[in-house]
Amino acid sequence: MNMEYIYIEIAKKDIAFLDGIIESYEGIAVLRTINAQKGVVELSVPSYFFGDVVSILKDLSINWCRIKILESFPMNTKECVMGWGDKSVQD
Repeated sequence: MNMEYIYIEIAKKDIAFLDGIIESYEGIAVLRTINAQKGVVELSVPSYFFGDVVSILKDLSINWCRIKILESFPMNTKECVMGWGDKSVQD
């Protein structure tokens, strides 16, 4: 199974909420907190769910909380495949 990492920034208070949403979609991704103070989390996503996860993040960003996608890497190479930089999901 090919996996990707998605690194995002979210308000510290919203990390548990996002984790609950991701867990409710069993198997779609695994959330890991990288830096709780800065709200940086990592999502490990099977590549075939990547588009679904991005859609969920966009919906949450529009309707619930601000989410900034920092970058995305395929798990097996760690090479950047999507340099979204400081763009918000809403951009």
